[in-house]
Amino acid sequence: MAPDTKDDLDAMPDAELLSVPGEAIPSGRLTAFFTRRAALLHQQEFNELVLERSGNSTRHFIIFPSMDAQERRRREEEEQRRVLQAEREMLEYQERTERLLAQIEAQQRYLIERRQEIEDRALRLHDGRRVYVDGEQYRDELGNVLQGRDRDEAAGQHRQHPDASTWRDKKDIDDQYAEAERLKQKMLKDRASVER
Repeated sequence: MAPDTKDDLDAMPDAELLSVPGEAIPSGRLTAFFTRRAALLHQQEFNELVLERSGNSTRHFIIFPSMDAQERRRREEEEQRRVLQAEREMLEYQERTERLLAQIEAQQRYLIERRQEIEDRALRLHDGRRVYVDGEQYRDELGNVLQGRDRDEAAGQHRQHPDASTWRDKKDIDDQYAEAERLKQKMLKDRASVER
């Protein structure tokens, strides 16, 4: 149906105006027809853009999905969840590290006390060196095997104190303490690198 007068074209509903082919419009009315039609199409596209930018449209005709307000909010919420999760994991890691360090330090305190007991039970030579029983021989604190008069003096003291500390006792406690210290230093280094 081709409109014949200006009033018919102006009175035509928007949906009908958009569906009328351009060839059906009389040549004298083409400018008015295409001007109104272009204004309607522009208004529709603008309305769709507003809907898409506000996030009230699930279609993406004008903007990219990444520009969508809801998509932006979803990405921001996801990033916030990741940050919170990372903070939670860091806090858990720090708490675990603190507990383990406290356990290591408690173990070290115990080992220090035990080492002191072993040193207290060690034999003492006249020059103040501690001596430990090692089977049929005697060793000083550095692990040197005693010879001559030092060995004879240690053997005499051992007869008086048969419960004297052994070289194995000293070596075991020193090894345990060194291992605990190694673990402590490793944990401190790991924690420092994680916190960086």
